[in-house]
Amino acid sequence: MSCFEKEGSWSLSFAGAGFLGLYHVGVVHCLRQRAPRLLRGASRFYGSSSGALVAVSVVSGLSVERVLNSGNVSDCVITGLSPQALVCSVYFPFYCGTIPPTFRGKRYIDGALSNNLPFADSPSAITVSPFHGTVDICPQSCSASIHELNAFNASFQISTENFFLGITSLIPCSPEVMADSCRQGYLDALRFLERRGLTKEPVLWSLVSKEPPAPADGAPGAAHDGGQEAGLSLNWAVPNVLVKDVPDFEQLSPELEAALKKACMRDPGAWASFCRSGPGQALTYLLLPCTLPFEYVYFRSRRLVAWLPDVLADLWWMQGLLRSLALEVYSRTKDQLLGLV
Repeated sequence: MSCFEKEGSWSLSFAGAGFLGLYHVGVVHCLRQRAPRLLRGASRFYGSSSGALVAVSVVSGLSVERVLNSGNVSDCVITGLSPQALVCSVYFPFYCGTIPPTFRGKRYIDGALSNNLPFADSPSAITVSPFHGTVDICPQSCSASIHELNAFNASFQISTENFFLGITSLIPCSPEVMADSCRQGYLDALRFLERRGLTKEPVLWSLVSKEPPAPADGAPGAAHDGGQEAGLSLNWAVPNVLVKDVPDFEQLSPELEAALKKACMRDPGAWASFCRSGPGQALTYLLLPCTLPFEYVYFRSRRLVAWLPDVLADLWWMQGLLRSLALEVYSRTKDQLLGLV
């Protein structure tokens, strides 16, 4: 594909995804395993919200094992990048707190609320999103809906699937469901590569137990989309494979599957097993009126102690915000009253 021949002529952009950010992890691992040139030769990496975290992990060279090992990454150092910038990029108002974090003296909120799919004006930007839509790497929808919602510089298909994905991005499901999201990201990235002829062999056809269709005589690449002037050759015959269609995902990527299984492992201890059981959950709910007040006081006290160093700056910011709002209301009210005279 000619638009990927010249190194540095393309970029990657990861959309904001919330807890569905593991979808991006699967995509990155597939590109790193099947087409590492797309990562090495990219001129820029863009990301919004949780997509920014994935973009930073790609630039810093973090492996999928370290991303999924349930531990904090403390030695991810990139010249000119402050961890506070990442904190600002994932701050969702009121969901993550009431006072936005600061970076270089200014306060910022989640980038998904302004630009959920950032990229430069380049036709060769590879866009990634866990929501059904029109980006390059995304789940292929089974819905017949042709309606789309264009918001925050991103396009979303209006469907029940996207509705539940949106809920999952804010309210995480079980670790097994999140692991399937990561696996689906791997499969969707593999479909992207095969449709553009960037892989050596058709892997997805073997997963659905079918042979790739042979091109008709006199029409080489009949299943391909004609667009040679633009340097595009898309093989739309490549099947869409879901996670449930793959009986053994370890054959595709042993490293990714091992990391996901390790991340989904539950504490085998007796007390942890009892808490997960029906009687243990019932006992937890019965003791909730007794334990909830103590837990509330404990965690609120911890947050208060952590907030003390910044209390003056935050109060000053809130005072300035209320003052600017009051002046804005006063100015508009004054203009309306003078307009009636």
